[in-house]
Amino acid sequence: MLSGTPFYMSTSRLLAAPPTSFAADFAFQELHGSPSASTINQLETMHSHLEQHRTRIAVQHHELLVDGRAILPSPLLLLGIMSGNDARRRLHRCIWARVPATVLTRIHVRFVVGSAQALAAEWQHVPEAMELRVNISEGVRIWKRRPGDAQRKQAFTGTLSTYLKQAAFLRFAATYDAPLVGRADDDVYIAPRMLLAYATVLHHFPHAIYAGVFEWISWREARLEATGFSYGLPQARGRAKAPHRNCSRVPPDAKTDAYNHACIGPFGYAKGPLLMLNQRALNWLTRSPVFTRDLRRCQAMLDGHAATRKGRLDDDINLGFWMARMPELRVMRLRRVVWKDTWRDGADASTLLAAHKMPWALYDAMYNTTTAMWASAAAASVDAVCHADVPPCESCAHARSQRPCILEVSLEAPSVRAIECIQAPKPEMGCPNFQRESHPEAPPPGAPERCVPPFHGPGSIS
Repeated sequence: MLSGTPFYMSTSRLLAAPPTSFAADFAFQELHGSPSASTINQLETMHSHLEQHRTRIAVQHHELLVDGRAILPSPLLLLGIMSGNDARRRLHRCIWARVPATVLTRIHVRFVVGSAQALAAEWQHVPEAMELRVNISEGVRIWKRRPGDAQRKQAFTGTLSTYLKQAAFLRFAATYDAPLVGRADDDVYIAPRMLLAYATVLHHFPHAIYAGVFEWISWREARLEATGFSYGLPQARGRAKAPHRNCSRVPPDAKTDAYNHACIGPFGYAKGPLLMLNQRALNWLTRSPVFTRDLRRCQAMLDGHAATRKGRLDDDINLGFWMARMPELRVMRLRRVVWKDTWRDGADASTLLAAHKMPWALYDAMYNTTTAMWASAAAASVDAVCHADVPPCESCAHARSQRPCILEVSLEAPSVRAIECIQAPKPEMGCPNFQRESHPEAPPPGAPERCVPPFHGPGSIS
């Protein structure tokens, strides 16, 4: 049964009787203990807890994570990919077109795109094109203007377009019949089978969840402006105390939409290239007064009635600001080894969930590699730990009833190796690189039907 009672499923239980589906009471191991000097930054120290308290739930019949025999909803997860580029969408459509129906029935993909033509409603859902079209033009960025000047617009990441597309997608997702929701960017490779494996585990988790790779920031709420960024909490805490920021660490009231502080933080936010929520968290968010308040402020900026200093809005950071105040939330951290934020040192394809800014030329090889690994692996393992009685951090702006967790899924002993440019690229190898603001090239005319031209670099297989 699903409950708040701490529950630990041992490896021996699963290995003794391989299940035909995950047990209904699958849950994470919960750690207990009062916070101490070594547990002030719980969200960051969950990695060491995972090493010390391995659950290693080995699912011998790992296909239960990815095929239709598991007793799971269809769909299980709605994935919204924020996209403003046709070439990138073509590449992602090509990848997802090759995914087996047993996976596609569980994961529904929608590209969230701006509309060049005004729509009659906030969005238009076009399932046959895998699109959610939102009533906002692409690339809208408002610069600070002088009196008498017209609004200046320019396309950048963090545009008001992306901000409003994310908001529309979240509201749409709250009406969609899928218990889990993913938000992604279009410069990210997402391993379809691994995404379904994570969704399968998260579906059995009884609490509201907010999952991803976390970094630390503060937020000027009236300006919708991020400030004081850091990869780690200690430095973010120091920056939040700077006189020109003077941020409050008091967790905001979840029930009010008042502007109580000029700056709030630091708090951890899940990075936008890939994050996940469940419907319990999403329904709270879309009903939250501060969600509606901030969308009104964004529209006022768009209409020129409210000031904006930077001309951009960090939509994933604002989402983190909203989620930091949710009571009882489980903040689910994913390790950077499974969620690659840069491609300098490649990736372990047997654990890969997502790769941000992976070179376009490697998409085809990565899909083929991960598909073969799932087919050849002896088992899949789930490592999962939550802390039962301390918040994600001390002296930060998270609601004190929130709890930190960590989750990792990996394949056991796959017989397939990735090519060197995926596994361990080096500058002298001639492996492809990701170019900022680049877009994938289409295969040459007459070439075999592949997502990108075949890569013939070091260790590649034609």
